[in-house]
Amino acid sequence: MKVAEIKSNLEIIWMNFDQYKDQIYALRKAVFVDGQGLEDYLMQSPYDNQGLHLGAFHNNRLVSSLSAYIFPPQGKIFEEFELPAAKRRIVQFSRRVELPEYRGSRLAEFLASIAWKKIFETIHPEYFVVGLSDTHSRLRLYYKTFGFSSYKTVETTHGQRHILLAKGEDVLKSAYIRVKKYVQSLTSRYELPPPSLLRFLEEIDHMDYLILGELKKENLYIDSLLFKDELPRLIAQARLLYLIQEPVFNKINHLPPPPGTFLDIGCGPGVYLSAIAQNEHFKGYDFVGMDISKDMITYSSLSYPNIRWIQGNAYDTGFADNSVSVVHAGFLFIHLSNPELALMEIYRILKPGGALYVMDVNDSTFEGPKLIKRMVQKHKDIYEGNRDILNDLPTLAQNQHLKLVQEHSITAKNTGQENEVKVQENVTELGRMYMWAMYVFIAQREEVVEYYQKAEEHYFKNPCQISVQVQTQIYKKEE
Repeated sequence: MKVAEIKSNLEIIWMNFDQYKDQIYALRKAVFVDGQGLEDYLMQSPYDNQGLHLGAFHNNRLVSSLSAYIFPPQGKIFEEFELPAAKRRIVQFSRRVELPEYRGSRLAEFLASIAWKKIFETIHPEYFVVGLSDTHSRLRLYYKTFGFSSYKTVETTHGQRHILLAKGEDVLKSAYIRVKKYVQSLTSRYELPPPSLLRFLEEIDHMDYLILGELKKENLYIDSLLFKDELPRLIAQARLLYLIQEPVFNKINHLPPPPGTFLDIGCGPGVYLSAIAQNEHFKGYDFVGMDISKDMITYSSLSYPNIRWIQGNAYDTGFADNSVSVVHAGFLFIHLSNPELALMEIYRILKPGGALYVMDVNDSTFEGPKLIKRMVQKHKDIYEGNRDILNDLPTLAQNQHLKLVQEHSITAKNTGQENEVKVQENVTELGRMYMWAMYVFIAQREEVVEYYQKAEEHYFKNPCQISVQVQTQIYKKEE
């Protein structure tokens, strides 16, 4: 069946097993037993009640599904599959089924990609496991795209199982980057955003699956770069962003009036928040800067002692419920592996009627010569965060009861004079050197150095133009 025939009446959801078990069993029976002539034990799993089940419904009929079973770092499966010991949860993918007429549509691949990505971001298992029967052993090549490799063949009560593992941080991160691209591509193809696993876990009272301990240590930006090398660029960038944003301040009319706490999450070296604190539009707020990097907080505290600076992260701020008037997030969301979890935390700490003020670059708006666009795209492909996050943020925020109430875009272009920033209402013109300085951080990623060098050579040998949008979005906490 063609995608065009499917997507207009397609729904993908995480299924509450108690509610959907009859439909799940019927689909497994139709595919495994009736269609492939396999034993009927495949219709059910002893772990179904504790599993996460993702399903695709076309015209209100379940046509494809996938189950993921979450195991603590001990239990029967370790003995049954002779698995290596684990310190964190592991996840088994199982019972991937699809009606024959939907094969070739990549619908099953869409489900598998969504499940892998969402589970990795939210639960971050130590490893993933798949057990294939002889009948399905040909699928080993398919699972390789998700980071799986052969581990061993074991004898079980239902015959031989070929055990595949996706194991090791490097393997998982590499697979995550690939799978993220699959999800983006198939989301565009089906014109259907992936369902929220975070919200589903909240509904089924399984927020204990979250891996907050790991996320609290996350710093996708500085982890891959050197602080001492990045500090001068970050300071220059913060000053530039303030100049770009200054015309927007006059148009923002959805912030609650002071007094109140103005929290800047991901404050970096503190230059931007310090400038905001001196701007008349924000007079009266109690300013607090937060960053996960101890180096950033130390620098900010020494440079701007009149502002309170604290080390913390977007997933667990430590602020009380309903205690913050404004949360500012400048160049934060592009660096988060789980933006929806951060939105949940921001919703928790905002007062009723409080505002989330987001500012980020959107790489999907980049315009320039092919060589330079390729550099931007290659970096975006290998980056662990999401450089296009502002395209998805309104939907993610709505899931957390944060409503988009205002947005504005400013295009930064390299058509200005050197050592001069020309700020207009919707366009900021920079000198060629100044504009290129915004992209030198890419050179610190070994995976894309070659693309960076070719792009840089082309840029300075040819009088080409490049531009990108810096976008502002204001959200209000629904009362």
